[in-house]
Amino acid sequence: MTDIEPVSPGEILLKEFLEPMHISPKQFAKNIQLSESEVDMILNGTRDISTDIANRLSAFFGTTSVFWMNLQGIYNSEKLRV
Repeated sequence: MTDIEPVSPGEILLKEFLEPMHISPKQFAKNIQLSESEVDMILNGTRDISTDIANRLSAFFGTTSVFWMNLQGIYNSEKLRV
């Protein structure tokens, strides 16, 4: 059986939110008041979604912070199993 790499919250953010909305990472960083490098790290899966960032994402997209924190928790759990 082949293990499938877990999908990071950043990849979900990019593919399911930013790209369909035609928002560049640079513009997104400005909109949620994070540095471009912080957003790049999230999108690349090298930075976790913190509570603060989850709150910013939920305010911007009209989701809940729990949604983003759950994505992060699931990703962290899956990384341990791979």
